[in-house]
Amino acid sequence: MEWLREEDQTLLVQLESLAREAARRAPRSTKAWLNLARLQRLLGAFADAEASLDSTSAIVRVDPLRQAELARDLAAQTEPDRALAEVDRVLAVSPHDEEMRRLRLKLLLATKRYGAAQAMVDAGEPLDPAAFGALAMLHGLNAPRDVLLARCDEALAARPHHTDALYHKAIALAQLGRRDEARALMALDTAVRIFTLPAPVGYDSGEAFRAALAEELLHNPTLVADPQYRSTRHGRQVTNPLQPDARAVIALIAQIERAVEAYAAARPGLAVPKQVLLNVWAVVLGAEGFQKSHRHPMGWLSGVFYVAAPKPPGANAWPGRLVVGKVDGDLTEAASSCWDCLEIEPVPGRLVLFPSHIPHATEPSGIDADRISVAFDVVPLRW
Repeated sequence: MEWLREEDQTLLVQLESLAREAARRAPRSTKAWLNLARLQRLLGAFADAEASLDSTSAIVRVDPLRQAELARDLAAQTEPDRALAEVDRVLAVSPHDEEMRRLRLKLLLATKRYGAAQAMVDAGEPLDPAAFGALAMLHGLNAPRDVLLARCDEALAARPHHTDALYHKAIALAQLGRRDEARALMALDTAVRIFTLPAPVGYDSGEAFRAALAEELLHNPTLVADPQYRSTRHGRQVTNPLQPDARAVIALIAQIERAVEAYAAARPGLAVPKQVLLNVWAVVLGAEGFQKSHRHPMGWLSGVFYVAAPKPPGANAWPGRLVVGKVDGDLTEAASSCWDCLEIEPVPGRLVLFPSHIPHATEPSGIDADRISVAFDVVPLRW
């Protein structure tokens, strides 16, 4: 397994300075401002990033011919709301622009505007079931379960490791009463692994390492409350743990990569991607904070490392459990008839790995102290 590394995070400040100079030298270049905004977001300068993105919009207002280019670039930079606004401006002038219509459908799915997305499909826009969000839309709009199951199989025929198709297929099978097949797809009893990580080299103990890690995360400039399009509720999330001064985070990432490789080696016959990228973030939850049931559609393998967690004096258990296999709402009865959830205590030093299609949630701890975890996806780039 080859681990693809992103740009050297220790150079973020220098890169941001160079990007700022590039935007100053080429003030009419939307790409220069977009690159600057991306680096500003990584550094936690969110207000500056918004101002840089505003500059891109101002440029195309006086040069509408570049509006489609900006829409494409915003989508590539994971700015779906802004990209959608630019797409709609293009389509207001050129309603039959096929590329922009395809991009609009993609953005509607990404931002969970399922009603508008379905309206485009009903009007004749083709829907690729393997596209991000397509199966979630069918589920969210209560498509018949046999239809959803057929679309899942289409997606899996095109991409056998399609994470969202595996999830929705398991849910559809459960709702259709095909319990054994649904349980086999979730595979909670064989696919979930728990590790206890030792202290990395350079740290006297696991406690010292986790204290350093907590210090880095709690002072990270990208720590924000309840970020959009995330599952965190009444909590905070670090969107980029890899700040230029990160040391403990880098040590943890090396341990996670080794644990993932051990996980793959211990499961003969498991399809393992040849090239991957580790996408890392962190979650800080207080007494009432929790994560609603969700899964990780872009990943192959996901996991969480517990940095800190409160426990009442004299208690035997750590509250605020991770519930693997958990679904919410009208799915609960069907899912519970097919598989039993795994309830895992957030013991500091514990690493949990599971396939990305498995839904999971966390419970509130009920204790007024920070529960800090580092979460991640192993994102396949090449099979």
